[in-house]
Amino acid sequence: MRRGIGCLESMDEPLRTAVLALALAALLLGGGATLVALWGDRGDYAHVISVRDAAEYQAPQLLAKAWSLPVARLYRSGHRVPPQRDAGVDPACR
Repeated sequence: MRRGIGCLESMDEPLRTAVLALALAALLLGGGATLVALWGDRGDYAHVISVRDAAEYQAPQLLAKAWSLPVARLYRSGHRVPPQRDAGVDPACR
């Protein structure tokens, strides 16, 4: 009965050890890079001000001015925006 992992079985011991060490290093580096990308510091957006913290978001005068614009008045008065159809899902779009 054969034992081993594919072609690793026919390699010399030092070569097999080197191949396995490189494979392990690649997995660890790749896994570490993935973790940093998913859960790491979002430093690229450190300079961005949250909308909730922005003065424009908190200013009632600016909000009133925005609602007084012609298109905004339509939506304030109850004008309903029709939903966008997805041609890939909605049979009416086919």
